[in-house]
Amino acid sequence: MSVDKRTSFCVYDAPTPEAIRKTAARNDLPVDRITQVQVLDPYFYTDDWRS
Repeated sequence: MSVDKRTSFCVYDAPTPEAIRKTAARNDLPVDRITQVQVLDPYFYTDDWRS
């Protein structure tokens, strides 16, 4: 969820952007933008954002 609580973000694990769009369409979910990430590792981040 964004800071202004007007935008949410979803994380998909899919082989292609088309697979994401197809799955989202079947579930009536909007897809405005797809951004590829190479590594999604929660241990990479620190608790600094909570201070």
